Amino acid sequence: MLSHTISTLYTAIFSFLYLLFFIRKLKEKEILIKIGINILFTLLVSACFWLPLLEAQNSANYAIFDDNIMSTNSRYVQEGALDFYQIFVNKQEENGTIFKIGIPTLFLMITSIYTIRKLDKKYKDVYIIFLLFSYVSLFMCFKIFPWKWMPNFLCKLQYAWRMMGFFDFFIAFICGINAVILLSCIKKRTWKYIFAVAFIVVSIPYTLYLMSMFHTKDATVDKEYEAFICNAKTLSHFQINREYLPSKAIREQRTYMLEKENKTDILEGEAQIVEEEKEGLHMKIQLEKIQTSTRLEFPYIYYPGYHIILEKENGETMSLKAEESQHGYVSVYITENMENVKIAIDYEGTWIMKLSYAISSLAGISFIFYIVKQNKKEKVNGEETK
Repeated sequence: MLSHTISTLYTAIFSFLYLLFFIRKLKEKEILIKIGINILFTLLVSACFWLPLLEAQNSANYAIFDDNIMSTNSRYVQEGALDFYQIFVNKQEENGTIFKIGIPTLFLMITSIYTIRKLDKKYKDVYIIFLLFSYVSLFMCFKIFPWKWMPNFLCKLQYAWRMMGFFDFFIAFICGINAVILLSCIKKRTWKYIFAVAFIVVSIPYTLYLMSMFHTKDATVDKEYEAFICNAKTLSHFQINREYLPSKAIREQRTYMLEKENKTDILEGEAQIVEEEKEGLHMKIQLEKIQTSTRLEFPYIYYPGYHIILEKENGETMSLKAEESQHGYVSVYITENMENVKIAIDYEGTWIMKLSYAISSLAGISFIFYIVKQNKKEKVNGEETK
């Protein structure tokens, strides 16, 4: 949940299917309690992510949630899926990725035909479901998978080859178990060592060869680029992850956003801007002769958490509600005539955001104590059993 939101969805689906496979064990009270505790800690520790995410999703329509902008539809996923041959060649794709499954992995995958018959009965259920999950994940990477008939929420992964990560996870267990069973079939210890060493000797150079095909540019050695970033007063929207822009802003990214200056604009009504000063996420503006029904737009992309205070000529202050303008920027709507006012804008975050940080911090500390307590409990139980 804290690394890749898209993967979280598929992890949840696989986890749910795993529970269904072992539904008979859910009758045990101890297992249900542990599952409940795990779910609770997962939600609480990751609250600093999903609570602000839900708040942002509820406050405005961002590109990341827009299927048309993000191309998160079945047609796009189908077109970007892999051809079968790509898992057997060293060809580097346009995105810089190699999808080849190495010879050592392929060899251990094939041996499942033999090793599954040698597997201890108590491990067979887990082995079978992981084997099934691994092949389903791999199948979902290819164009032959019926992505065009999949529901839209499953197509939010954008690229079918992302399922390769799940394949890697599940097949790692299968390959490890297969390797152990193959070694157990060799009676002489000397031959076991020879076989293991030979396998490692073949695997490591082959893996290093595949890794050598990846080329990455080290930005830290580019001093000119570093100086440009450090000295830049402003940051273009083309230099950020634009999927996190409001949909209204990204639709005008080559028009309004390019033309907008780093100052306050009057979208509706009338007002005179006498002076304004902007420094990072803090801005001060002095205005005169503001008429009723005036909308001001500030040079900040709209995200929940902006705190805007208006100070009248008599010293009275009032809080203005930050809203999203038609261009995806922070704006306010003034409902009365005012002669001489000052407006101060600061980004402070929302109370939900601050609360979520506190929840995650306390949950993280509590989880550590819980683990320590459980380890002590298991140690005591182990000694009593002896």
